[in-house]
Amino acid sequence: MRTPKSLVAGMVLTVLFAAGHFAGFLAARHAARTDPSLAELTKAMQEHTSPAMGMSPSILDFREYFSVNFSILLLLSAKLTWVAVGLALQTPNPRVGLRAIAP
Repeated sequence: MRTPKSLVAGMVLTVLFAAGHFAGFLAARHAARTDPSLAELTKAMQEHTSPAMGMSPSILDFREYFSVNFSILLLLSAKLTWVAVGLALQTPNPRVGLRAIAP
């Protein structure tokens, strides 16, 4: 059985990974718009569009949206772990509560 400390440590690592992922996204986004060596690639990604339901986002838009959404998903996963550990520890028998979320 996992202890609350290991679950909280996993949550902290998930938050750090989300922060690193988002920082990497921001750095890549800045480089894609300012680095002359990436100008051709960025232009090609912006020119290729996929029409869907009245919109026509480019491949670059998809990449940016999915990167941000993945960072948000990681943060929500860490928050869900925090809530689950808190609820498990509030049960009359915390050992049973923790076993329910981390068998």
